Amino acid sequence: MNIIPKDNPGCTNPPNYKNTTAFIDSVASLTLLQQQAVYKLALVQERNKTLGTPNGSAMQTSKTIELLLPKLPPPARKGYTVPGITNNLVSVAELCDAWCTVFFHKYGVDIGFEGKTIGRGWRDRPSRLWRIPLTSEGGDRITPKTNPTDFTSVGNSMYHIQAN
Repeated sequence: MNIIPKDNPGCTNPPNYKNTTAFIDSVASLTLLQQQAVYKLALVQERNKTLGTPNGSAMQTSKTIELLLPKLPPPARKGYTVPGITNNLVSVAELCDAWCTVFFHKYGVDIGFEGKTIGRGWRDRPSRLWRIPLTSEGGDRITPKTNPTDFTSVGNSMYHIQAN
C-alpha cells in the first residue's frame, strides 16, 4: 500500500507536461524521451540502442536528440527517443558524467555546473518524484509562492515558474 503524507510536497504540473517536462531519474543510464516530447534532432544520428526494461522485455531507441536546455554542457544534452515509453526521463548519470551536480531536496531538485545553479525542477505531487522542464522558455527559476512549510495557504500549487 502506497501511503502519501498529507503534507505531500510538490507542485501542480504545467499544461502539456507529458511533452514539456521529464522525470530526473537516478536509475536511468540514458536520457530517454517520448517521440512527441520537445527536443532537437542531433546532427549526428547514432545507431539505435537496445534497452532492458524492468519486466525483462527489450526496447529500441529510434533517434538521437539534443535537449533544449542550453545551460547544460553539451554531453548532458544528448538523449534518445523511444517509441512507446510513458514518461520522459533525464538521466542523473549522464548529468554527473558531464560534470554537473544534482541535489534533490524535499521540494525540488537543483542542477549545478561549475559552481552555479543552471537549472531547477519541482517535486511532482502525484508521483512524489522530481521533474524538470525540457526547455528554458519562460524562465528557469522556480521560487516558493509562500513559506514552504505552510501547506494550508498554498492551495494546489506550492511553486510557480518565474522568468529571469
